[in-house]
Amino acid sequence: MAAVDTEMGQNFPIDRIRPADVVARALDGLEADRSQVVVDELARTVKGTLTSDPSRYDVLLAG
Repeated sequence: MAAVDTEMGQNFPIDRIRPADVVARALDGLEADRSQVVVDELARTVKGTLTSDPSRYDVLLAG
């Protein structure tokens, strides 16, 4: 997951996900018996490109 909209997450210059959304998606994943839950778009993008050239992340994480 990327940054969460908490006091600590305020230091990251990217969009932040609300804590309530993280909890809701995690609970949905547990109820669906998923072994993995990806809660935001940045995490989905990164997960989908794990075998890509690492320089790709420079563009995704640029603030």
